[in-house]
Amino acid sequence: MGSIWRVWALAGVALFVCTSDRIFASEKGAREPDRVVTYAEREGEPLQLHIFEPDRPSGTALLWFHGGGWQAGEPEQLYPQCRYLAGLGFTAISAEYRLATEGRTLQDSVQDARAALAWLAANAAAIAIDPARIVVGGESAGGHLAAMAALSGTGTEKAPAAAAQILVNPVLDLTSLDWAMRKPGVNGDRKTAKILSPLHRIDAQSAPVLLLHGGRDEIVQAEQAKAYAEALQAAGVPAKLRVWPDRGHAFFLDLPGKRPDREAMGKSYLEIEAFLRSTGLSPESSKFQPLHLFDGADGWRSFSELVVVGDRLLGSTFKGGDADAGTVFSYDPALLSHIRLHSFRRFDGREPFTGFAVDGDTLYGVAKFGGRQSVGGTLYAINSDGTGFRVLHEFTAPSTEGFYPHAAPILHENFLYGTTYHGGEKRDGGVLYRYSLPDGPFEALHGFTPETGRHPTGQLTVVDGWLYGTTSDLFRHEEGQYGTLFRFHPGKRTFEVLHRFEGGDEGAHPYDHLSHFGDEYLYGTTYGEIFNPTDKGTVFRYHLETGEHEVLHAFDAHPGTGSKPNGGLVEGSEGAFLYGFAHGSNAEGGDEGTLFRLRKNGRDFEVLHRFTGGLAGNTPMRSPVVMNGYLYGTCVHGGLTTEKNPASGGGMIFRYALTE
Repeated sequence: MGSIWRVWALAGVALFVCTSDRIFASEKGAREPDRVVTYAEREGEPLQLHIFEPDRPSGTALLWFHGGGWQAGEPEQLYPQCRYLAGLGFTAISAEYRLATEGRTLQDSVQDARAALAWLAANAAAIAIDPARIVVGGESAGGHLAAMAALSGTGTEKAPAAAAQILVNPVLDLTSLDWAMRKPGVNGDRKTAKILSPLHRIDAQSAPVLLLHGGRDEIVQAEQAKAYAEALQAAGVPAKLRVWPDRGHAFFLDLPGKRPDREAMGKSYLEIEAFLRSTGLSPESSKFQPLHLFDGADGWRSFSELVVVGDRLLGSTFKGGDADAGTVFSYDPALLSHIRLHSFRRFDGREPFTGFAVDGDTLYGVAKFGGRQSVGGTLYAINSDGTGFRVLHEFTAPSTEGFYPHAAPILHENFLYGTTYHGGEKRDGGVLYRYSLPDGPFEALHGFTPETGRHPTGQLTVVDGWLYGTTSDLFRHEEGQYGTLFRFHPGKRTFEVLHRFEGGDEGAHPYDHLSHFGDEYLYGTTYGEIFNPTDKGTVFRYHLETGEHEVLHAFDAHPGTGSKPNGGLVEGSEGAFLYGFAHGSNAEGGDEGTLFRLRKNGRDFEVLHRFTGGLAGNTPMRSPVVMNGYLYGTCVHGGLTTEKNPASGGGMIFRYALTE
């Protein structure tokens, strides 16, 4: 072919680059498709699909439309993406369509996009795909064509239903873009532009949508994607939006003469894969699904258990947000919607470790550090829609009244009860406190000592008017200081140590809350001796009447089942099993954690999922929560990892499908 001049257009702004036979710099991008087939003929010219086949067909196809302002570009633009997705097990297809030049219009491009989807569905068997598992996607003008093809439409507009949509920097509202209004077939007519604008044709029957957009896109502003996601969600359509704050319009492309943005492309690939897993369209058949991948502005590394409010899950992140001091967030699994409800700014709290006590639409939580007058942490309230944030109490450090709260409070008889890691006698062992709603006062009820155990880290549990909890005694080396199980009666102001953990086979250092399921037992876990690599922790139960402590599972006695559990236990939807997380894994070569289950008598222990990094998650925290047949949780690491550091990442929200 020799050296030629190719014209690439980004939304009508032509970019001229001298290229050679190889269109893309990377070898992966230069590889040819496995098949090229004709799906239509227009004016005697064939329109073709460039097909990249996986080694093991999964049945899911991704039909892509290239960008170029509807007047330039070609299928080769998306060869790198297609080759990558084929490597994940998808049949990836880059489509030709008529460009709006030489008397052709934007309407012709839309017609071809619909025809490509229809042909692919009609010829699914020949392509070795499932016609019910065709995903449409595109970049810039191609994102517009994908969205238009996915509209259910009527009559001649009717196209087969797409299973999902992946739209990258898409044009969604022509009426707001002067350059788009001038395109052939639109010619400045707003009525025509609205007909051709997905934002003005919200379809409640639309397939789930993933929107990826650059926050600094000056050609198609990110506000279009935000407005589209909100309109879809309001209509009940799942829509996941990710805006890369520092990226412009072409971040997803490997264009000739331009160094590709490997970081943004790599993160976008992970978002696409996570989205397809969460919608059940991935070749990955695991019951485990990554849902939301934290990336800093929306939060970073969640140490929090999730709480259920209506159909949503709410939690906190340890870092991230505007001041990198942590966030409060809401996630709607049905709509794939993550909302940052609050960004901590240090004066109102910093580095929250936990979930919340819930009272209707009001959440009560603690931040481990921060405050205006001190750095001892805060007790705060916030409405579940993000409004009404207020600090109820600032913990003073150091103080005998307690500071550095690790555990979420609980609500009991119009009081919030909780604990702090430090404070109390000698300002060391922590405090059990209460706060009278709505406006105080705050009271320190008990100071923890070496005799009663020190450093409570788990939420309290109410059973028959008593508050039950544990002290962790973490980072202590004194003989016999392995933590305690206690109870406190608020009315009688009675404190009792019920059990002292002895270490070794008996267990050491309980970290999170005790669970009670209406029977005669409390259930919990021990983290194990923190500086002893052979002590992997336990699952235990405590008999409320007899005081008998029983180890149900010892992780060091069962290699490969996990290690260092630091969360509580929950019942499955049918109550047959208890579920929990192990913080690490004692399987050879891995230390990222496990999801496990066992019966209440300790039998039938089973590892359900191993957290191995990336989209499989890394380091689960605290306790899972069960909602609508799924178990939900958070990870500290994993998610948007990098090739250089696969153990990195800001963590994720995930779910696991339960069957009992």
